[in-house]
Amino acid sequence: LHLRRDSPAIDYATSASALGWPYNIDTEGSPRPLDDSGITNQFGSIDVGAFESATDALFADGFDS
Repeated sequence: LHLRRDSPAIDYATSASALGWPYNIDTEGSPRPLDDSGITNQFGSIDVGAFESATDALFADGFDS
């Protein structure tokens, strides 16, 4: 399951091991961490779960909702 754009689990976690191979990519091969500058990091810049949330800048303003 992918995180919703408004999920509190985005930019929530941190892990030193996440910066090295093979932990620096998510299950789909996207780079991790992918820090969203619009979200305050709770404990770090890594999303909780198997997938790192990749924000499409076109839809970042929420006009698609």
